[in-house]
Order: sequence, then structure tokens, then C-alpha cells
Amino acid sequence: MKKAPQRKKTPQRTKATAKRPRPVYLMLRGLGREAGHWGAFREEIENQYEVYALDLPGAGSERHRSCPLTIDEIVDDIRERWLHIKEECQLRDTGLFAISLGGMIALSWISRYPDDFSRLILINSSSRLSPFYRRLRPASYPDFVYAMLTRHRERRENRMFSRTCNSDADRESKVGVWIRMSAERPLKRSTFFRQLWAASRFVLPEKIDLPALFLGASRDRLVHVQCSRDLAAHYGVDLIEHPWAGHDLTTDDGPWVLEQMKQFERRWNARR
Repeated sequence: MKKAPQRKKTPQRTKATAKRPRPVYLMLRGLGREAGHWGAFREEIENQYEVYALDLPGAGSERHRSCPLTIDEIVDDIRERWLHIKEECQLRDTGLFAISLGGMIALSWISRYPDDFSRLILINSSSRLSPFYRRLRPASYPDFVYAMLTRHRERRENRMFSRTCNSDADRESKVGVWIRMSAERPLKRSTFFRQLWAASRFVLPEKIDLPALFLGASRDRLVHVQCSRDLAAHYGVDLIEHPWAGHDLTTDDGPWVLEQMKQFERRWNARR
């Protein structure tokens, strides 16, 4: 008796897939980060959405590859992988969920390929609408210099956690995960600087033609929240600010982010 052929597994798919239909999102992280930095938020969001998290070239699972020097090239790299997943998994009406540098990538992407996504959620991003000292606060410069020079993973990750997160809840556990990721999938210095260079040269699209939700952290100590305000004003999009969270908003208060997403999805569905 022949056995039924096993279905080929798709690594990027999440456990939420079996409970379709659910809203679908592609998630993009920021400067020097990888998909693993979504941490516990990844599990929280999977309870309500079908999500896919792709690494930027040069980071995480893509760490052995070189990072392009422009945002547009980074977009094309990720887009090639994403279109393959969309076709294989037959995804429709997908949203884009991005934080920080990932937000620049998202804005470039939807401007150049407006049919790829139906909606956008942007968190703590920035552009040249804002001065350089707001796009990356000067107080954070020593942290990045230290991160690039030190060989002590524990000290580096603790220091970066203190810069990007304002909540100490489960700090030891969260930092422990970051330390393990740093050991298993270390980020090359060249990748960090190439990402930084690409971000510095990013040219903001004039407009975006899809429903969008912008979230900001009022006490972001890495990127000033005014950068999110400037972006929201430029595109005529409402900005919702978290009162106490830091730059890594999904790590500090994932449930709050999910509540904003829920309301956004409700408004989006009402307009369809």
C-alpha cells in the first residue's frame, strides 16, 4: 500500500495558517536586527494574524550575503523572496508591518510596487524630513560605537536593550535571547555600516496610495518621535503615540500594538 506523499513544508509559514482566513502581514525589522528580534511578539501576533518575517540581506538567516548600499536594492532583494512565498502559499490582500529601517524599506517598496500590498503599518521610522540628530539621537552614538568594538556579547546586548527598550519586564529573558542570537547569527560590522549608509541616502517617496497606520513611541530614546510625526504629516496619516514605550515598541508593549492593529483592520475592512 502506497503512502500518501507528504506535503512540502514552507519554513516561513506560521502556525496561524491552518486557521484561515486571517489577515496576512509581512514583517520587517530595523537596523542591525533580524527576524528573531520580534521575540515574544511573534507568538502574540500569530494568535490573530498569519505572519511572515523575512530577514534583510546580510542579517539573520541572510547573514552570509552582502547588504546592498541602497534602500531600493534592499527592497528588490526581499521582494524576490516574498513574491516566491506569495505564489507558493497563494496569499492575497497582504499587509506590510515594519519598524525603524524596515519602515524606510516599506515606504520605498509600496511606492515602487503599489500592487504588492493592500495596507501598511509603520513603527518608529524616520526620513530626511527630520534633521540627523532626531533620526539617530546623539546620546545613542556611544552605544553604537561600543557595540561595534566590543567582543562582550552580554554587555553589548544589555546596552542596546537599555537604549531601545523602556520596560524592564522579563529583561533577563529577553536579553538572553538576544545574546544567543548574537552568538549563533552574528551581524558583520560591514552589514551594519552598509545598512546605515543605505538609510542615510534614503529618498522619501512623495506619496503612498494605500491605507496606513503609523505608530510612534513618545519616549523613544533612539529615534525621536518627531520623526514619526513628520512622516505622518507628510502623508496625511494619523499617528498614534505610545506614552512610555521605547524604540522597540513591539518588545515593550506588544498587546498595545496588537490593539491598534485590530482597530486598524476593522476600519480597513469597513472601507473595502
